Amino acid sequence: MSATVILFLPVLVVGAVPTPSYISLALFSDFLSFCIFVSQHVTSGAMKFVDVRRSDEFEVGHCKDSVNIVWDGDACWDGGITDKVCKQFIDDMTTFVDGNYQTPIFVHCVSGNRASQVAMFLQVRLRVDARVLLYQENRPV
Repeated sequence: MSATVILFLPVLVVGAVPTPSYISLALFSDFLSFCIFVSQHVTSGAMKFVDVRRSDEFEVGHCKDSVNIVWDGDACWDGGITDKVCKQFIDDMTTFVDGNYQTPIFVHCVSGNRASQVAMFLQVRLRVDARVLLYQENRPV
């Protein structure tokens, strides 16, 4: 039996966005359910889905509707937005958003750490509705 848990965690970003933002955290108990959810919602246009894991992690396994844009948080937080790696990430993400700031972007990584950083970064930098979406194997939900 598979279970899905969706939590809405309020995250107030002072001065960055006009209203409080929310990061949704959805946990899936099996990979197939996770990929079906992603495929249905991406295909319907209800959301965009970006996987911010390293390329080697992405190649081990990913959903067919995944777009891989690697996040290097150290470059963006420590080096700032002028860092070459961070600038490339912003350029790639801006292309991915493609001017559609209304459709929520669900961000995925292994543990939720990078996805949470990216969701916050996207909310502040691109002012998009960014949320965390996780698949975590062998963890109770």
